[in-house]
Amino acid sequence: MKVKKMLKNSLIIVPFQLPWDRPADFQRQTCLELAKKNLVVAYLHNDARFFLKPRPVKKLPKHRNLIFYQPRYIIPLRRLTLIEKLNQLLNLWYLLVRYGRGRERSILWLFDPAFWFYPRLKSVFAKLISLYDCVDYVWHRSTSMKKKLQAQEKQLIKNVDYFFVNSQVLAKLHSPTRQPTAIMPQGFRLKDFKKPKPAKVKFLQNKPIIGYVGALDHRLDFKLLQKLIKNNPQWLFVLWGPVREEGPAILEKTKKAVDKIRALPNIIIGKSTDRREVPSIIKQFDVCIIPYDTKLASVRYSYPMKLFEYFYLGKPVVSAPLPALASFKSVIRPKNTANEWQSQIKKLLNSPWPTKNKRVQRQLATANSWKQKIATISDTIKK
Repeated sequence: MKVKKMLKNSLIIVPFQLPWDRPADFQRQTCLELAKKNLVVAYLHNDARFFLKPRPVKKLPKHRNLIFYQPRYIIPLRRLTLIEKLNQLLNLWYLLVRYGRGRERSILWLFDPAFWFYPRLKSVFAKLISLYDCVDYVWHRSTSMKKKLQAQEKQLIKNVDYFFVNSQVLAKLHSPTRQPTAIMPQGFRLKDFKKPKPAKVKFLQNKPIIGYVGALDHRLDFKLLQKLIKNNPQWLFVLWGPVREEGPAILEKTKKAVDKIRALPNIIIGKSTDRREVPSIIKQFDVCIIPYDTKLASVRYSYPMKLFEYFYLGKPVVSAPLPALASFKSVIRPKNTANEWQSQIKKLLNSPWPTKNKRVQRQLATANSWKQKIATISDTIKK
C-alpha cells in the first residue's frame, strides 16, 4: 500500500461560521486531526468585534496545537461590504504574520462559500495555499440567499489552489465550474467507535429496535416516519439526536412534527450529552435507518456521515434513495414508500445479516476515517 504524505509543521487557518460543537462536526474533526502535526487556528468569524468593544466570553476546549481566534476589527462601518471584507483580510494577514514564520507552509482550509475572497491574500503571501473542502450542497431556505451563496461558491472553486469533494455526486454537480482536484473520503469518528463510552440509556429488548442517530431537522421525511411507526406497533423506533434548525420559524415547524411522532406509543426520542456514547446507542439497534426527504435538493446531494457509524458496527441499513449512496447497494437497502420500507425491514429482521456484509461495512468505515480524509488531502498537497 502506498504511504500517504501527511502535512506537518504547517500553519492552517480554518474559518468558521458554524458552532464548534455542532452535531455535524466536520470542521471540529478536521481541526483536531490537522492539529496532531500542525498549528491550527480556528477563526471564529461570528465572534468578530470592533476592537473597542468587549469580546464575547466563550468557554472553548483546550487542545494541543489548536488556537481559537476571535477576530478584532479596526476599521469601523463594517456594515459596508468592502469594509467587512477588508477587516477580515487584515485579521488573516495578522495571523499569517504572527504564526506563519518558520512554518513549512501556510494553508487556508475553507469550508464556507462566504469566505470566497480569502484566496486573494495569495497576492501578498506567495507561499500561501488555499483549498476548498466541499462537504455538502450549498443551500438556503431563501431563494435569493441560495443564489448568492452558490455564486460565491463558484468564485471560491475557481480561485482556490485545490478543490476537494467527498462524493461523485458533488464532483458531477461542480464539474461545469471545475473538475475537483480529488474525491476524498467522507470522514468518520473511528477513534470514538473503537473505544465507545457506555450508554446511559438501555432500551428494552422485548421488540426489534429500528433506530436513527443524528439531528432531527427538516431533512427527515416525517410523513414517512409517521406512517411507518404507526403501522408497525410490533417494533420499537428510536430517533436519537437533538432537534435543530437554522431559524425560529422552521424550528417551530420541526418541533411540531417531532411532537406528533412522539405521541405514538412505540417511539423513543432522545439525545446524548456526550457524543462518545453514540456507538453504544447504535449497538442496541437491530436495523438502522436514514429516512431523508429526497424531494429536497439539499438532501439529494447529501452524503450522511452517520452511514459509516452504522457500517462500523455492522448494522443493516435501510435508506432513502440518495445518489451518493448508490455505490453501496450491496450493504444498503434504498427504499421510497412506507410500504417498501416496512417490507424491507421485515426481511432484514427475519434473516441474519451476513458476516460478509459486516466485514465489507467495517472496511468501508475504516477507509473513510478522518485520518484517511486528511491523509488524502495532505498527500495531494505534498506532491
